[in-house]
Amino acid sequence: MAQCALAAYHTVPEDFILHYLQTNFLRAASRDKELVYKVQRVSTSKITAVRLVTVEQGGRNVISATISFHETAVIRFRSSLNACGSSINRDGRRRNTIR
Repeated sequence: MAQCALAAYHTVPEDFILHYLQTNFLRAASRDKELVYKVQRVSTSKITAVRLVTVEQGGRNVISATISFHETAVIRFRSSLNACGSSINRDGRRRNTIR
């Protein structure tokens, strides 16, 4: 899984970080044969990127991984919102969540 993430990282901007990784192991691989990593760029925007990584061995798919990335500023912004310790009730009033 880490090798799939690394392969995908090489196709996104430097300020993007891993957000989501889902891996499907399709069949057993052999230690004696070379693995080939192929990265498909599913989507790229200013703040997100999605990649599909397939791992082949002997011309057959052995692993498929879907990986998404977020731009780091988005993550910092969301973290700062969560750290403020308040949320909004349904009636629009602020509720303090720090105890």
